[in-house]
Amino acid sequence: MSAGEVLEVGGGVEVAREFREVDGGDARRVGVQQIAGALLAGQGGERGKMPAAEKCRGAKAAGVAHLVFMSVADVELFDEHVKHLHAKLALEKYLRESGVPFSILRPCAFFENLDDAANWNPLKKGVVKFLSLQDCKYCATYDIGRAAAIQLKNPQQWLGKTLDVIGWQGDLSQVATAMSKVSGLPVKA
Repeated sequence: MSAGEVLEVGGGVEVAREFREVDGGDARRVGVQQIAGALLAGQGGERGKMPAAEKCRGAKAAGVAHLVFMSVADVELFDEHVKHLHAKLALEKYLRESGVPFSILRPCAFFENLDDAANWNPLKKGVVKFLSLQDCKYCATYDIGRAAAIQLKNPQQWLGKTLDVIGWQGDLSQVATAMSKVSGLPVKA
């Protein structure tokens, strides 16, 4: 594990952002006791493969004292066709049964996706678009980092618990109204 992959949260709390060796050897070598990151449910579209399960076993073997898993808010409510999100629900269940000390972060849709040219959704003057016109929960990606820091700085308080990261809830017309108010220009959804 390179030094760039060990982060200091503050107050001397060191955290591994990710580890690669499934037996946990790299976590043991650097002496990291906490790991934060998204456990991937599959790799290369292969069904039935669960590299995240291997990473959980590796974290347990390495004696990791706290694994923070990033899931999705309300993941259990999504349609069964959204397979990548249901994989996160399966991983939450696996993690709870694994014996690895953990906490779970559950962020929702990112405010930053309202202006995401890389995903064909640039913010344009007078109009706002998103994946859904329905009521949606939003958070800033910055807040995800802050929530993770809270869990990492207080592992005993958060072990076995879940923290939803939600900054605001509303539909796209409400987003347009807020943007109109802030910009002083008419904005439609």
